[in-house]
Amino acid sequence: MLIPDNVPLYEHPIATLWMIDGIMYSNSKPGARTIAIMEDYISFIKKITGNKKVFILTDMSAATPMDKETRAYSAIHLPELYSAMAIVSETPLGQLIGNIFIQLESQPYPLKIFTDQQEALTWLQQQVKSR
Repeated sequence: MLIPDNVPLYEHPIATLWMIDGIMYSNSKPGARTIAIMEDYISFIKKITGNKKVFILTDMSAATPMDKETRAYSAIHLPELYSAMAIVSETPLGQLIGNIFIQLESQPYPLKIFTDQQEALTWLQQQVKSR
């Protein structure tokens, strides 16, 4: 995803994040995703959001896969962060990672994967309006 000018950026080892109109945007970075890294990421997001759930559009194009234990940990703790998640990826690997997460780790919030960023944003905005 293209990062817009003039928005505060939040840099974490696994993602670059920003907020616009109540929606968090995330560009995933390549690199290991361990339980320790995910613990740090979850704490990082809670600091950014003031411990409030947000709607997130995340670009998984550059993401790297998680092992089974890290996926399970994330599935338990990501609901503390998100009200809904739209995953977008322009790469087959990013799409595969998103699909694996969706299929193997059910989430209590709306979650959908897209190949088109605008479709993902439109869907996420509908989720915001329905809350």
